[in-house]
Amino acid sequence: MKTLLKLAFLLLPICLFAQENEVFERLHSKDLEQSLYISFDGTNFFYKSELSNPEKPFIKLTKGITRNFQIGNDDENTLQLFIQFYNPLTHQIKATTTESDDENFKALANFMENLSTNVGDFAEVSSISTKSDLPVIPELPQGLKKSKMSEAFLSLLLMIDEIVKVNEDDDKIDKTLDQMYESSPFMYNWIVKFKKGIKNTEDDSKIFTDPLYTKKFQDVVTTINGMKQVEDFLFRKLDEYNKNVPELIKAAHDDLRNVSVNDLKSFKEKLKDSKAKEAKLTKQLQTAKKNFSNIKNLLKEQEVAVTSFFNDDDEETEFKSEFHDLNNSTIGYLEAILGDKMQAHGTAIAKLKELNDKLTKYCEAYENNKYPTGYKLLEEDAFGFQYEKKRTYEIVGVKLNASGDEVATSKIANKFVVRKSQGRLAIFTSIGVFYTPFEYKNYGLLEGLVAETQGDPVYVRPAFYLNFLYRLKEGDIFYPMFQVGITQGIKTPMFPIGVGFTIRDKFSVTAGPLLAFQRELNTLEIGAMADDATLQDDLESRIRASFYISINFRL
Repeated sequence: MKTLLKLAFLLLPICLFAQENEVFERLHSKDLEQSLYISFDGTNFFYKSELSNPEKPFIKLTKGITRNFQIGNDDENTLQLFIQFYNPLTHQIKATTTESDDENFKALANFMENLSTNVGDFAEVSSISTKSDLPVIPELPQGLKKSKMSEAFLSLLLMIDEIVKVNEDDDKIDKTLDQMYESSPFMYNWIVKFKKGIKNTEDDSKIFTDPLYTKKFQDVVTTINGMKQVEDFLFRKLDEYNKNVPELIKAAHDDLRNVSVNDLKSFKEKLKDSKAKEAKLTKQLQTAKKNFSNIKNLLKEQEVAVTSFFNDDDEETEFKSEFHDLNNSTIGYLEAILGDKMQAHGTAIAKLKELNDKLTKYCEAYENNKYPTGYKLLEEDAFGFQYEKKRTYEIVGVKLNASGDEVATSKIANKFVVRKSQGRLAIFTSIGVFYTPFEYKNYGLLEGLVAETQGDPVYVRPAFYLNFLYRLKEGDIFYPMFQVGITQGIKTPMFPIGVGFTIRDKFSVTAGPLLAFQRELNTLEIGAMADDATLQDDLESRIRASFYISINFRL
């Protein structure tokens, strides 16, 4: 027997049964009680499983490396995935989730399928099949599409660019306006003509003698004075900020962009400033629209009232005709230049309001009383008893330029794989070889008498194993292991059941009892008289035990 054992070990082949790295990565999965908190600094992702200890730092995630987690709690193994606040004007983060088979449950299913196939009717065991069509896992997106919010940011920036271009064309006007003080460059000729007409009036004119005419004249002057506010709003720098409207809107946007990527407090302060600017601009826009409307109404609808201030003699007839022509040309001039400018400013302010409203809602999502301040719930999934899958969460971050476009070279991606917790256990299947001294008995007839003939020894046999690998509390070299296997022996199925250990993914040893089906005599005995039909009918299958040993290693 010793000679046979030595020979068997010499003949054992090199077997690639040794566990793959994936098994050990799964075995060393990080335990999650319920929550996973993700942080992003613009360059790398970090994670924490709990926030109760502020002194415990976030763990940096290596780019391109998949981290394994296992979830276990009394609430249907519910996982809550949170993302820390990040500046949406400088970065964009997208999370996707895919579902696939959990290797632990897949190993069990594969082994049961193999068991059913090998045992069949011979062992009189009910066929168990857990085979199911594997779900088609969709490919993860190769790139990120812009979110609706980033499109809104881009729309705002494009509007700002358009306004800045318009102002570049009006630089000459702005410089002239800055030099003219109370003079209006757009109504200068009209005002000069109007003043001349007033100065030419007789002392006994109604404008001086009739209180009603005097009031009308004062109203005209007040309306004309409103032109300064219109021009200040549309072209000049606003005194409080020393910036014109487009510059002020761009500054509000830039202040928000300049906040560090995950500083919620500073971002809210800058957002508050932006909303204050928006409110003041909105108020000034309303005033400018009102003043501009009054001026257009004065020129269009009240020309007769205005010219009624002038003398009625023949000499003034030609003057009034000239004033009429000037009045009409001024109307077209104002609407062409100031009207378009007013509309552009109104659109830009509306975009600023839209941005502020979106950012306000964005910040509110990170201040939900149900969750830690500064964190937003990304996903909430349950891994209940009936659930036999794993979920892969991919978090992708990209940098946005000032126009809201993605910077192609800035993509940062990390994956998290979450399974239902199996404690310190990992289950996997493998193919290996074993040695056993088990020998099948054979029976025949010798001169009409039942006799035991030469047996069929098994010695070395391949097997399909279901392995249970256990992780000790400390260390990552030595791992205890339990396994149960199935193989089609020379005649009947055999079941090696043993314990052992593995040294990382390099070397493993297992040994234990071997159960096999053996066809033996039932009522007949050795030496009994019988024919071949009687002998075959008397044989029945019985389970017999032996032992096995398996040594597997990887070069």
